[in-house]
Order: sequence, then C-alpha cells, then structure tokens
Amino acid sequence: MGEEAKLPTNEIPAGKDATIDEMVAFFRGVGAKDECPICKTDEWTFPNRDYGGVVYLQNPPSTGPMMAVAAYLMICNNCNFIRLHAKKVIDKKIKIISEKVADGK
Repeated sequence: MGEEAKLPTNEIPAGKDATIDEMVAFFRGVGAKDECPICKTDEWTFPNRDYGGVVYLQNPPSTGPMMAVAAYLMICNNCNFIRLHAKKVIDKKIKIISEKVADGK
C-alpha cells in the first residue's frame, strides 16, 4: 500500500484534552444548545474518551498540502448525528476561563 500520511505537528494543539465537565461548561457559557439539531434529543456520547476524546480530520494527500484539524467528537444517542467542535478553540477558551478563576476574577 501507499505511504501512510502523517499529521503535521504544527496543526495539533498541545496540552491536555478538555474534560466532559469543562466542555459542558464551555457550551453553556457560549449559549450552545444541548439538543441534537436533527432529532431534538439531548443525550450525547463522547465515544473517543479512551484516546483523549479527540479525532483528527485531514484532507486526502492528493488534494494539496497535508492539513489536519483536531476536534472533539460527540454522537447523538438517538439518531447518531455526529457533532464536531474545534479542539484548539475550546481548549484556548477553557484555559482563559480557568486562569480567570485561579486569579479570582
């Protein structure tokens, strides 16, 4: 088979992954709805928690320079709709909030 594609390290945010509690607090803080946009249930699974809860989306090598985005994956427990959220953005905002809490702001 062909050569295996490697994810570029400059696209993968460093640091720990957000916990489910931190993600829920983030979603509520930005006014995101809990309900699935397809079936309206509000029960989700974070299926990749054994591996940090993160998936990497990348373009096929034949389409140009390799690019990858780290994302948190959620799946609706009712209709299996897949919801993705950019890891870099969520992690950055959680870090800012955590620093404010630690500073007593």
